[in-house]
Amino acid sequence: MRESVPHLVVTGGCSCGCPSFNVRDARFPQQPHHLGHYANGWTLDRSFGFALWTGPDNRPISVDVETPPEWTEADGLPEPPSVLVSSPCEG
Repeated sequence: MRESVPHLVVTGGCSCGCPSFNVRDARFPQQPHHLGHYANGWTLDRSFGFALWTGPDNRPISVDVETPPEWTEADGLPEPPSVLVSSPCEG
């Protein structure tokens, strides 16, 4: 997982218009979109939530972003240093 992070590229966004997005490690072929939950994150004020998903090869594949109800795309996303991340999920 950790070795993939510097090589991640965004491969698309959610079709509903939310800020969730898909990623892949550019060193490897695209994985099938079968998700396994890896970890959660949230901002310090808990206004944004995140879920990191891995594909069948245990590399990152998707990031779900939960926004406050009043959020619009023009508001942007929080800066990475403001995000706390949980330990990887067991399983």
